Parts: sequence; structure tokens; C-alpha cells
Amino acid sequence: MRKSVKNLVICALSALFAFFLFVGIGNIYSVKAEEIEESTLSITLIGNDTIYLQKGTEYKEFGATAYDTVEGDLTEDIVIENPVNKDTVGTYTVSYSVLNSSSESASVDRTVIVFDGARDVKQATNAGGSTDTYFYKMIQSRDGCFVSIGTQYNTSGYIAANITKYDADLNQLWSQSFDYYYYSHDYPRDVIEEENGDLVFFWWSNYGYDNVAVLDKEGNILR
Repeated sequence: MRKSVKNLVICALSALFAFFLFVGIGNIYSVKAEEIEESTLSITLIGNDTIYLQKGTEYKEFGATAYDTVEGDLTEDIVIENPVNKDTVGTYTVSYSVLNSSSESASVDRTVIVFDGARDVKQATNAGGSTDTYFYKMIQSRDGCFVSIGTQYNTSGYIAANITKYDADLNQLWSQSFDYYYYSHDYPRDVIEEENGDLVFFWWSNYGYDNVAVLDKEGNILR
């Protein structure tokens, strides 16, 4: 009788142990399954997905960020393939890729278009209706747009110093022309972008005067 009771107790304990072991293993696999299902690897460009680069200008790498929902920040593991040749006009693809510890991968591309300075820009703006504008210099602004300076004939046939802003696709956003005197010829010297996005435009006239204008990013003349 005692052996029977003892055997029953042992069997009960064994069954209880097996039950908890089964439940525990099941929970472990459940957690693992949830982790696998929720693990997502992503990579995101910093800056525009298309960049226009004037021929001869150094390409500035903005980079990308990578994140895995399980492993965290993987930005430092990103591999960049950059075939851009700043001295050759053309369209280039900069590729960014990353792997996590499970060999899962993610990738993204950026298009870099190297254009031949004033010639290509003038062709693009003429298509939008702008005429008789001659370009001297172009810079890329902090907001991913482009700012060019050059000259433009006024209605009397005299030359005015001109500053024009374009979006990332070289569509004209705004344009301003300056002259010291209505019958003077005025030429650009330089343009500088300040940290707040304001543009400082320097130009000179054939009367021998140097001039400065400050414009905000929307093209409004501040001074």
C-alpha cells in the first residue's frame, strides 16, 4: 500500500514537472518566434535621394542610417559604393547596404547627376521660359536647392547682376536682379549662404562700386 502511494506521488510529481517543462519551453519558443517576427532591418538616406553636382565640384557624402528592431543602430555597418566622378558629366548611382547578424540585408540608392555648369543649367531654365540669363557660379544650399549668380539684360539692354534659386530638379523658384544705376552694367562677384539660410550676394558695377545684398531663402531682399 505504501509503495502504491509512493508511486502515485512520484508519478504526479513527474507529470507536474513535465507539464511545467512543456509550458516553459513553449513560452521560450513563443518569445523567440515573436522576436523573429518583430525583427525589421531598415536603411534610410540622409539628405535628398537625387543630388545635382556641378562638374568639378567635390561630391559631399551625406550618408545614411541603419536600424534593426532587435540589434539596434547598425549605421556604422553600412557599406557605401560610390562611383561618382566629379570631372565627368553623367548620372551615377551611390549604393548603401547593411547586414545584421542573421545575414538579413537592406539597401538604398542615391542618384548623383554631374552636370556641365552654366550650359546645362541655362538649357534647363530656358525650358521653363527664362531667357537671356548668363551664369557665373552655382552653389548647393543647405535645403538641397541650388543658387546661381550671373547676369541678365534689363529692358534697356543694360546688364544687371542676377541671383536665382532652383529646386533639386533645377526648376526655378525665384530670381532677383540688381543694378547700381538703371543705365549701369553690373556683374556678380560671389554668393555665400549663412547658417540660417540667408544669401549674401556680392556684385560690382562699371561705375566702380562694390555692392552687397542679403536675401532670405524665399528670395525676399532683407537689406
